[in-house]
Amino acid sequence: MLGTTTVNYRFNVNGDYTEILEAKRGIRQGEPISPLLFVIMMEYMNRALTKMSKNPEFKFHSKCKKLNITHLSFADDVLLFSRGDHLIEILLDAFNSFFETTGFIVNPKKCKAFFGGMDSETKKKVLLHTGFSEGQFPIRYLGIPLASTKLSIHQYFPLTDKIVSIIRHWSANLLSIVGRIQLVKSIIVAIAQYMMHCLPLPKAVIKKVDSICRTFIWAGKARDFMTDLHTNRYTWMMKVYNALMEEATRVDWYHLMSHNIARPRAKVILWLAIQNRLPTKQRLHKIDILQQQTCELCEEKYECIDHLMFNCPHTVGIWHSIMNWMDIRDTRSMDFDWI
Repeated sequence: MLGTTTVNYRFNVNGDYTEILEAKRGIRQGEPISPLLFVIMMEYMNRALTKMSKNPEFKFHSKCKKLNITHLSFADDVLLFSRGDHLIEILLDAFNSFFETTGFIVNPKKCKAFFGGMDSETKKKVLLHTGFSEGQFPIRYLGIPLASTKLSIHQYFPLTDKIVSIIRHWSANLLSIVGRIQLVKSIIVAIAQYMMHCLPLPKAVIKKVDSICRTFIWAGKARDFMTDLHTNRYTWMMKVYNALMEEATRVDWYHLMSHNIARPRAKVILWLAIQNRLPTKQRLHKIDILQQQTCELCEEKYECIDHLMFNCPHTVGIWHSIMNWMDIRDTRSMDFDWI
């Protein structure tokens, strides 16, 4: 232990080292053995609290008795559970013994005590004995909202707020549709899945997350849907809208997109072509980005979607090669309906 508790530092200032400074506590910053030592100390705390739980005078929290839970810890964050009466001193004594042995110190200013079903007099005694301040639900622990009752939709706002803030940051970048899809899959979905591993998300929250992602993928920006979650007005309007609309029929190109095993980039190009949003020269000319509209491949006709996909001599040759390979004989004019 002498090698881990005697720490000194020297600082390099413009190439010159300062005098050796002795540290009063702790171990060397960046020391590879530091995480292992911390785990060993936490394991000692776990065993000390487990031994304390076998004390016949100790009383478990009413919701933790069946599982014999006295504490939960993640890194240096620790949650302690106990029955809220004078017997809480048994838990605190075990905890203080751990501090005296390891040298760890708790900062009371960063600690909170949460009560349930306790009278004010007992609360005052516990707060006085611990030095903690009283906390109020709901709280967030490791990014997850915790409450003494069922969570309301409003308490899921930090999830949607975080997603919207991330998307707003991305919106400033020039990202392609494929890039936006990849960002949604790798980051946004992971954020939502992390919370869903711990809590069942309400359907309204899932729909809003899905709407935010769809808007970002196709429009490249974020929309704030928070006002819809405050009231049921949005749901009521949707019901009225669906009642007034006729039953929707399946579009002709449904079979092109449904269960398509093509690579994502090909599916995105196909979707844009079907929606007439593919950036062809004719489309770019309409929005004053390009002046020339001639097809780059044949240099004969205007580059529109139908010409680029079906009528260009180069495209026709590709289609004939594919049809011969698949042994298809069809003399009809080629277009999306034909596909």
